[in-house]
Amino acid sequence: MAMITSIFSSIPQHIVEDIMESLPVKAIVRFKSLSKHYFSYFTSSSFIFTHYLFSSLNPSLIIPLHCNPWLVNFNISNIKDKKKTTNLVIESPFPTSHQTRVVSCSFGLVCVSLTKFHTNVVVWNPATGQFRTLPESSIDIVEFLETRMIIKICLGFGFDRAFEDFKVVRIVYHLIETDSIDLNVQVEVFRRSTGTWRSIDLDSDGVTIGFDMEETKIRDRFPATVVNGVIYWNAIDNNPDWYEHFIVAFDISDETFRKIPLPQACENVSYWCILQWENSIATFVPQIEDQETVFDVWLMRNGSSSSDDDDDDGEGWIKVMSIGGFPDLTFPIMASNGYNHHIIVMKTKKKDKSSDLIMYDFKTKQSKNLRIEEAHNVYMAHQYVESLVSVYGEEGNEAHV
Repeated sequence: MAMITSIFSSIPQHIVEDIMESLPVKAIVRFKSLSKHYFSYFTSSSFIFTHYLFSSLNPSLIIPLHCNPWLVNFNISNIKDKKKTTNLVIESPFPTSHQTRVVSCSFGLVCVSLTKFHTNVVVWNPATGQFRTLPESSIDIVEFLETRMIIKICLGFGFDRAFEDFKVVRIVYHLIETDSIDLNVQVEVFRRSTGTWRSIDLDSDGVTIGFDMEETKIRDRFPATVVNGVIYWNAIDNNPDWYEHFIVAFDISDETFRKIPLPQACENVSYWCILQWENSIATFVPQIEDQETVFDVWLMRNGSSSSDDDDDDGEGWIKVMSIGGFPDLTFPIMASNGYNHHIIVMKTKKKDKSSDLIMYDFKTKQSKNLRIEEAHNVYMAHQYVESLVSVYGEEGNEAHV
């Protein structure tokens, strides 16, 4: 370390900083001990954010690998190189089971649910190895489970850049017994800055915009999609007389919910999914053409609800392309056209029902099997970017973004 310090002292400071911003997290963690100056610099909000932006140019794919009913490891694949995929398997530093699932990734942090009803939740930074087990819910979930009053529990996770804080939102659907048995919905939010859960009053003005949460069923088969500080879920109206599909969006900063109508193309299909598409979201709507699956991609136009474009449905969505066709049963599970124009799909073979993760380049129409062992029945992959963001914020000599 003394030799490194001597070398750095002979190099202009701005060049040293440029070098540091491009280093992997493990190297930076080692360099923290060079001096008080570098420790302060590496733990500053500005450096952590700048380093994250640089790392974003080289994103990875993270998925849980269910090795057996009691063990889940995590596979991180560098997929920027179209010719070669590098897979890194990380052993979980916390207890796992067949119920373990990744909720979402944001700013280098991974939110992991360890149990079926999301009672045990962990926020983890794979690059630093740091993880944090969240405290018990402020809602009496255990009692609802014991009395079989739980209907479902949904989770969302994201980073709030406005307040430099990560948040986990938990939505609990349960029954209450008074003169009759009615459905009730409770919502709570965990903040890194406070270390506690806080209930959200859904009856307050402006908390839910354009819909009633108790009349809404969030479809949690697929995890939420997080883009620019907003969490998006597939949803359906609970009213049996009005079978309407739509999207529920939760703003992480102001902690409000709103309803987003789907493109008209989704009206007559039983399956569709939401994925990130650059700085917005897109719905992938399947069509069957010549016994092959083709996905129409509808992009949500931010701040616009109408257009003169022939492919605009008049509800703020515009059709940007069709992707396919896939001869086998195929589900899109991650999309990214920011750096190499590809989507990740899970392809289930008709013959033996086995599944593979395929990277499909929709510009060249070429596909590549990622060959990730034990990646079976994966319904969502998450884009992961390593970072120095701490799960504890400023505690433990760690700075937040």
